[in-house]
Amino acid sequence: NGVTADITVNVSGSDLDMNSVTADLSALNPSSKNAKASCASVEDNTSTCTWSIGLNPGQSGLKAILINASDTSGNKAGITISKQMDIDDTGPVLKSLATGASSSGNSSGQLLAKSSGNIVTAVFDEKTGLSSEDVFLAVDQSKIQATSCVKSSSWVCTWQDVNFASSSAKISISSDSTDILGNSVGTNSPVDVSVDSKPPILNSIN
Repeated sequence: NGVTADITVNVSGSDLDMNSVTADLSALNPSSKNAKASCASVEDNTSTCTWSIGLNPGQSGLKAILINASDTSGNKAGITISKQMDIDDTGPVLKSLATGASSSGNSSGQLLAKSSGNIVTAVFDEKTGLSSEDVFLAVDQSKIQATSCVKSSSWVCTWQDVNFASSSAKISISSDSTDILGNSVGTNSPVDVSVDSKPPILNSIN
């Protein structure tokens, strides 16, 4: 999905040649075999070196990177760092939609709502995480960015002040919604919304 990652290491040595620090990151991206780091001194005898690469690790497993550096006298050193990497290539799956008045998990499969000021919530099965900037509610022909997405027992995204222009509507999670890794949301069918815009009628007072 073209996810960019920053890889950071701390290098000890007061005389580090900051232009010498390179890494073989081919386990994370085959095109990053001899990548040069961007280094900065953060405290006495320690520098922080960073690589920014597009991840393309292929599959889950133990990934090893080799880091090389030298000091200003030309003395060289290298170290191999190995870490387990799990690949998440599955997008969020919608479990339910709710308007506060009802949930898509109810027996009728239809949501109830008022004409304005609704709070809509969506519950997802999701492994890595969701950001409100990446999740959208489709309301008929409109698309609304989520107000918030938080993790409880499941990932839950919320939309505040959702309005419906007619007596009925269809809502769903827009197909361009993704998780924080860019994995697209799973296919979900539009849910019918019945909109109650009529005020209550007082028939009698006892």
